[in-house]
Amino acid sequence: MTIHQPICSRCGNPYSNGRAAHVNTIGIGEVLRTRRMKRGLSLRVTAELAGLSPAFLSMVENGRRRLNRHRDLMALADVLNIDPRQLTE
Repeated sequence: MTIHQPICSRCGNPYSNGRAAHVNTIGIGEVLRTRRMKRGLSLRVTAELAGLSPAFLSMVENGRRRLNRHRDLMALADVLNIDPRQLTE
């Protein structure tokens, strides 16, 4: 007998304790990725220029982590040449 674990229909992550294993599926991450790709920057280069780890930036772009520090938000906005308000609207 196979036990099926329910998954989130938006992100595909398994539910744990009634919640999907994601924090923020759409929003800042989507804007960051779109802007980064338009500028032709790799995830690694963008992360390094902003003083972040590539793994952390990847999680932000994929909605699995939040940008909790103002400094990180400002650094990414600067690297991507974007008004920080566009990331928080």
